[in-house]
Amino acid sequence: MKEIARCEKVFDTEITLVLPLAFLAPSIIEDILYGRQPETLNVKSLKRINPLPTDWNEQRKRLGFHQ
Repeated sequence: MKEIARCEKVFDTEITLVLPLAFLAPSIIEDILYGRQPETLNVKSLKRINPLPTDWNEQRKRLGFHQ
């Protein structure tokens, strides 16, 4: 992570917060792209989900998406 941070010229803590977002459920990414995310969901709140559940249904629940 330190190498990625150095190459991207950011703090390694930023990489630590952002990297897990690569594992968001495809349905969550689609909803965000189409503006269907909960009003409370933003970049700041996404970075605070720690740890990000690996189960996609659990991700949807934790992030405030309705099933």
